[in-house]
Amino acid sequence: IGLGCSCIVCIFMQSRLFANIDSNLNLIKLIIFYVLLLICAWIDYKTRVIPNKILFTGLCVRLVLYLCEYINLGAELRFELYSEGIALLLVVVLLLFSALTHKGIGMGDIKLFGLMALYTGAFFVYSVLFVSVLLGALIGVLMLLCFHKGKKTTIPFAPLILIGYIVTSIAGSY
Repeated sequence: IGLGCSCIVCIFMQSRLFANIDSNLNLIKLIIFYVLLLICAWIDYKTRVIPNKILFTGLCVRLVLYLCEYINLGAELRFELYSEGIALLLVVVLLLFSALTHKGIGMGDIKLFGLMALYTGAFFVYSVLFVSVLLGALIGVLMLLCFHKGKKTTIPFAPLILIGYIVTSIAGSY
């Protein structure tokens, strides 16, 4: 029930960010990505792995949605593609971060952010990343102080991405 309510709130709040896109197509896009994110967060929480099959399915669906948007929007689609291209630069930055920190963030999380970039655009992805990393830092500090875990303890990041997505949807991106 809580996930369903958060889905409705999330979609309602985020739909205001895409006022220039056809509302029905935008709503479909938001529902599809939210469901993909829920599935990835659940699987990552249970297994600490985000399956490539789910991410690839999300990519294929997004390509079909691009075709539908091109048919409906035509030239207006260029701005959205620019925004999503800028957001994909985040994937490059996250890849560099992962290489420099010796897997400080998993490849599944990086691919999930890349998929989010294709669905939501630059400002939203950067806001979700900020909230997710902040939550991860808070949880890490709590684990070090309260539960006496070591620095090598891993945290599944996709649930934090989901929380960041919901918070950013409600509060808005900066």
